[in-house]
Amino acid sequence: MSTESYIWDIENPNTPDQNLIPSSPLVSLKFNPKDPHILVGGSYNGLVGYWDTRKGPYPVDTSTIEKSHRDPVFNVTWVQSKTGMLI
Repeated sequence: MSTESYIWDIENPNTPDQNLIPSSPLVSLKFNPKDPHILVGGSYNGLVGYWDTRKGPYPVDTSTIEKSHRDPVFNVTWVQSKTGMLI
């Protein structure tokens, strides 16, 4: 199973705009409503990670396996906060 995920620009559907390379395939992904460069994703192996699309295809940070879910993360959501960085 490929681990890469792609972000597409609907104005240019022939090639992906960007790719994301998590350690395990993503099953959920959401943009931050306050900053469109920040995404959070849930992986098939239970890890949660976040990306800054300005910093490349690899996650900026990922949860540790010891403190992660034991099943795939099928949904992630951003929580209203002063910083806008809570998931």
